[in-house]
Amino acid sequence: MKTKLVLIFSILIVIGCNSSKKSMDSNIMDESLFVEVINNNKMKSIADTQETADKHYIIKVPKSIKTTTSISGGSFIRIMEFENQQQIITVYEPSSELKIDKELLNVSYKKYKSTTDKLNLYDLEDVKLLKNRRFGVQLLDNHFIIMYLNIKKENVKYYNYSITTLVFKN
Repeated sequence: MKTKLVLIFSILIVIGCNSSKKSMDSNIMDESLFVEVINNNKMKSIADTQETADKHYIIKVPKSIKTTTSISGGSFIRIMEFENQQQIITVYEPSSELKIDKELLNVSYKKYKSTTDKLNLYDLEDVKLLKNRRFGVQLLDNHFIIMYLNIKKENVKYYNYSITTLVFKN
């Protein structure tokens, strides 16, 4: 009887280890689905007679990227457009601090709007938001946020991964 229990227990341990290894493997992202986008901080802005450059960074984004648009004024904004109106947007506000309560990933339109309305990002007022999609906002430092907008539910994991790959360069 003891040997049967030991055998059953051993089998359960092996099955448990294999299933946890499979779940860990499923969290690894296929790098071939992404391309590197480099923001080489060539844009400059002059505010109060002081010249400021955009932040230099590298980010891995889904290969479905179509266009990138850069906006410079008091802040530096980069809009990366993907298929199906999905977007990743970076905002660097060198002269004032950006404040959000916390990191918000995979949230509804309503939660996203209630958070970003407090940021007063007037340059993004024309960006079309689809109410039935998913959104994310992450504060990377007091002057820099990254967002994803209008993401189809089945693609959220790719955009969550993408925003974690952003690395600032000097």
